[in-house]
Amino acid sequence: MSVNIKTKKILLVSHTISRPAHGAGAIVKRLFEYFPKGSYIAFTSRYDRNDKIVQEKQKLFCRYYFANLHSILRSYTRRVAIIEWLEVLPAALQGLNIIRKEKISDIIVIPTCGNFLLTAYIMHLLSRKPLSIYFLDLFAGNKSIRLRQWLSVPVEYLVVYASSNIFVMSENLQEHYDKKYNIKTILLPHPINLSNNIKQTKDENLTKRGKYDGSANIVFTGHIYDCQIDCLQNLAKAINHMNGVQLHIYTPRPKTHLDKVGVTGGNVIYYGFAEQTRIYDIQRNADILFLPHTFSLNPILKNVTKTASPAKLPEYLNSGTPILVHAPEYAYISWYARKYGWGVVVDKPVPKLLKEVILKLLCNKTLKESLVENALNTVQMHEVSKVANILKKGLGLI
Repeated sequence: MSVNIKTKKILLVSHTISRPAHGAGAIVKRLFEYFPKGSYIAFTSRYDRNDKIVQEKQKLFCRYYFANLHSILRSYTRRVAIIEWLEVLPAALQGLNIIRKEKISDIIVIPTCGNFLLTAYIMHLLSRKPLSIYFLDLFAGNKSIRLRQWLSVPVEYLVVYASSNIFVMSENLQEHYDKKYNIKTILLPHPINLSNNIKQTKDENLTKRGKYDGSANIVFTGHIYDCQIDCLQNLAKAINHMNGVQLHIYTPRPKTHLDKVGVTGGNVIYYGFAEQTRIYDIQRNADILFLPHTFSLNPILKNVTKTASPAKLPEYLNSGTPILVHAPEYAYISWYARKYGWGVVVDKPVPKLLKEVILKLLCNKTLKESLVENALNTVQMHEVSKVANILKKGLGLI
């Protein structure tokens, strides 16, 4: 018997919901703010055992339930590896109680690690509620921990073939899953709220992009992990002798970590974490926004590079600031930038080449204006209400 659309209630299952100010969490928050009030419930876990509650101003407009799953930010030991999978069945049983109590009609899981994906699958099997997945990144083949590598393959296989809908973040990710499983996935790109006026952004861009006077700020915002470090090292070397050109880094990563991995230099300025409310102004006031993805030949990182669409991408596109992409030719962001003309791509890990392109970008007003206009046109595909409607349609809410 089909469920009336008006009575549909979705159980949203994901670790990311408890950190809505960060990356994937921000994506989920933007999407579900466009869902009708009362149409969904959040089943998540605390990133840290000391977290009491998601900050009120960051919460989704729904009831929250917290699974007693192990923190994904803890040091990963053999003991933790065993515990995180032993916790799956109790979490699934907790989820079943939520399904009964809240009269849930459908389940959607947004996986960041294996145990919650398997939890959602067991809930689906036992409740017989339709299951959907939203892959923000590769799942199997994207695990550096050996036990997670082993388990991610069968878990992904089971969940993919059990799901009614499979949503994916990028065209390359879509191609990967469509070919791997001979299925038809649904493209659901990064959403962003385009509250600012596009014409105003273009006009502001024309005003602020004056003649290059020897000083400029290149800005990077967001998390820094293995997929960015080598590119940031290249940029730090490229600007080392460019007097007046600075790299401004806004990241929750501590400065000691950046020093340790060699993202340092007299022209590198560390600002730490910036609240989401400040990010737009920071990005808009930059001279260049830096969008990197690793040149590492490590098979895991290379696969991620081919398919990954960084959470900051629509923010960069919406900023009115020229974008410099530093990534291999096979990277998704390199393909996307060239296809729509919104970024200059440096696809070789050569600091000297980076320096040449930076100078060209700073000095060529026509190029800057073209990049910004193309970016503002491209970001329309990421407008949150359009993206949310794709998801709502897939889940049967419209």
